[in-house]
Amino acid sequence: MQYNKSIEFKNEQLQKAKNYALSMNGQCLSSQYININEKLEWECHNPKHTNWLSSYRKIVTKNSWCRECVKEKINIKKKIVKILV
Repeated sequence: MQYNKSIEFKNEQLQKAKNYALSMNGQCLSSQYININEKLEWECHNPKHTNWLSSYRKIVTKNSWCRECVKEKINIKKKIVKILV
């Protein structure tokens, strides 16, 4: 019985990862959830960004996403500051 609960929990966590990715307009490409620290494969909505591996903890729990998108946002902010100064 404990085994079935474990499988059910892992399936629920994988579905949460997939839902989170969809909320970020991306995808969780992994088909199996092992635990919170095991890496899953993620895909950004931007086709120019490469897929990456990161844990459920780093992405879903910490409300994070694509590093390349973050870098682009920082660069845009820097350009705006330069224009305004």
